[in-house]
Amino acid sequence: MITTTRPVRIGSAMAIIGLMCLLCICTGCKGLVPSPPADTLSSKLGAAASPTPCTVVYGVDVTGSYKLTNEAFVIAADDVMRYARQYDNWYLRQISDKSYDEAAVIDTLSGYQMGGNSGAEQGGTTTRREQQLASTFAKRKSKTAELLMNLKVVTARRTDINSFLAKAGELLAVVPPEQKKVIVICSDMEDNMGRESAINLHGAQVLVRVFQGGTDAAKVQARKEEWSGLLKDWGASNVTMLDPKQPVPPGIW
Repeated sequence: MITTTRPVRIGSAMAIIGLMCLLCICTGCKGLVPSPPADTLSSKLGAAASPTPCTVVYGVDVTGSYKLTNEAFVIAADDVMRYARQYDNWYLRQISDKSYDEAAVIDTLSGYQMGGNSGAEQGGTTTRREQQLASTFAKRKSKTAELLMNLKVVTARRTDINSFLAKAGELLAVVPPEQKKVIVICSDMEDNMGRESAINLHGAQVLVRVFQGGTDAAKVQARKEEWSGLLKDWGASNVTMLDPKQPVPPGIW
């Protein structure tokens, strides 16, 4: 019985091995290892890029001593349109002699909670539901800005900043610690009521926006220093005071 064997083509085999080695060198062997599923990659990228929600308590002084109320409402409307995101919460209030009362509420802009059936879990694309929520929030935000621009303000006789801060602390008390907390005050920072109350600002960033100073530099500087110290004593993480035309520094919102 005659048996025959198929000759091994050593040259061809060596050529194939050589090509595989070259491919491994050029690609770091990635071409030979199965790639992770696309949804795994997108979920990791989505998790890394997840934004931090922010809760903002925004107060505008409507008392007679503050001459920049109208300008402050225009800036507040611009801030809402520019900085409010669909996963943020904004509480907009008046600062007056009734700063703690529900009558001080101008509007509340509530975003939606992230998580659950996120876009990352859908292959990195935004789900239709999230698109609808984002569209709804954009329309709601526009209405809030329009309300601020057209608000008919009844000028108050006295200013109660302390009570505004007490209410702000209560609103921020329920915010998860990993989220950002911001308090915005548009005012001359002249509290002429002196009401005492428990104030806890819970590590919030405080932004005194559209600050109305005066002609006496020494008195204005002393007022700024006094308020900065008080706000930090009440738990603010930092305090920034801006003149009317100063831009908001990065990292506030």
